[in-house]
Amino acid sequence: MFLKHLHVLYFKNIEDKQLDFSKKFIAFVGNNGIGKTNVLDSIYYLSMTKSYFSSTEVQNIQFGKEFFVIYGKFENQGMDMEVSCSVRKSEGKQVLLNQKPYPKITEHIGKIPVVIITPQDLYLITEYADTRRKFLDALISKFDKDYLNALIQYNKALQQRNALLKQEENVYQQMDLLDIYGLQMAQYGEMILNKRKLFFEEVKEKVKKTYSQLQNSNELLELNYISTIQNDYFKELQNSIPKDIRLGYTSLGIHRDDFEILLNGYAAKNFASQGQQKTIIIALKWLELLHIFQKTNVCPILLLDDIYDKMDDQRLNQFVDLLNADFIKQVFVTDTNKERILKLFNTQNVEIFEMK
Repeated sequence: MFLKHLHVLYFKNIEDKQLDFSKKFIAFVGNNGIGKTNVLDSIYYLSMTKSYFSSTEVQNIQFGKEFFVIYGKFENQGMDMEVSCSVRKSEGKQVLLNQKPYPKITEHIGKIPVVIITPQDLYLITEYADTRRKFLDALISKFDKDYLNALIQYNKALQQRNALLKQEENVYQQMDLLDIYGLQMAQYGEMILNKRKLFFEEVKEKVKKTYSQLQNSNELLELNYISTIQNDYFKELQNSIPKDIRLGYTSLGIHRDDFEILLNGYAAKNFASQGQQKTIIIALKWLELLHIFQKTNVCPILLLDDIYDKMDDQRLNQFVDLLNADFIKQVFVTDTNKERILKLFNTQNVEIFEMK
């Protein structure tokens, strides 16, 4: 996948910007706060139909405007693809592929595979389980439509079950309905759980190898999936009903699962340095790039925000060596210093846009 042209209108602090790209490495350089990250986010939006940073669509519309539009022209294996994403305060969101709207916006996920690395991604290590689940769900959804559809249906059943559980006085009169929601959750939850477990089994050796290459050491990085479901999904949901009624929500299931990030057998959030944590994040994202390519045969685009954040020269040079892989066709980076970008990349392979 290769982005040839980008047009951004009224997205965050970007008034109206058109850019053409022709090289593998593209760098946006300039002072902080001028919109470098927002350009990366606009490319991410064309892939995932949402911002990586803002959960509320209205926040993405430039102040004083009524809408934003992001347009991208991509090339994949000799074929051009035009993607347009727009949000209007009065009409909501629209996503077009080659000027045709989708019946469901979720059908676009996976068409333009993109992986983003930002300083905020350290939250994958230091924060709570829902952050890691979102990362995992987004990753698998990019190459597995069945997973994405099962996740949507599971979340619908979960919301309905939770709404019923909150009606403490009436829930005992609607136990049949509670069973129906439980059966739906078990059906989709088992599929999701099995696909997650398979994913961790498939990437076990890759993540070890990638971290070792980046760190240039014998340190061992491992990912360990932790499920709240041990055997029979539906039976365990049934057994949890008294507890769930007291709590007012569903206390177990794939929506409560997590995975451990272990460095040399110890929790990385407690024992890894900031440099090691950053290397772990890059290893995870590299794993995402590699796995998407192997599953879809489409080369993902890499977005790398603030490339020097918590990275010493050795780690960064090791990472740039990885980026020379044939399946990496396009990399967008941001930094405040033009000269060190020129030093880091081969000047013949990098295209620099100085933002003011």
